[in-house]
Amino acid sequence: MATAGVRDELSCSVCREIYTEPVTLPCGHNYCLVCIERTWDWQKSIEEDPSCPECRHIYGKRPELNRNVILCNIAEQFHTTDPDHGRTGIFCTYCDSSVAAANSCLHCEASLCATRVQEHSNSAEHVFTEPTALFEDTKCSAHKELLRYLCTEDGARVCVSCCLAGEHRGHKVELLMETQVC
Repeated sequence: MATAGVRDELSCSVCREIYTEPVTLPCGHNYCLVCIERTWDWQKSIEEDPSCPECRHIYGKRPELNRNVILCNIAEQFHTTDPDHGRTGIFCTYCDSSVAAANSCLHCEASLCATRVQEHSNSAEHVFTEPTALFEDTKCSAHKELLRYLCTEDGARVCVSCCLAGEHRGHKVELLMETQVC
């Protein structure tokens, strides 16, 4: 039970994962560097001044971010002693076999093994977090392929193999991106 309390204290309120490169805002709140930068990029896109996601303190311009060395060391130490670390049960979206995810990409909405993270890191548009279960339902359990289509007959998310040779063969399908409503 004590571990859960420590985990909460070491978790970023944006991504809800153990801090990665924690930084401290002038108001005293801490965030993963990537999380606060992504938050401020979003605020800028909707023409808002940067603010703290917790206390909502508004900054006229992006304040200087100071790396929280102590929090970084504690988070790293927690990672090495956490019994659940490395056994998240989250697997690479793209690998055929069950390869553990090293990170998740918010841009691709996919979990990635270390090899795929390296491939993705060549592009600035990819934003990585700790592996998250948010994307675990993106692969077909039967064919291990991405679920890219929606079967309009029964509302199931299906892969290309399900459409061509599986139980949804001959069914009318639509691309998921075209059917999603924001």
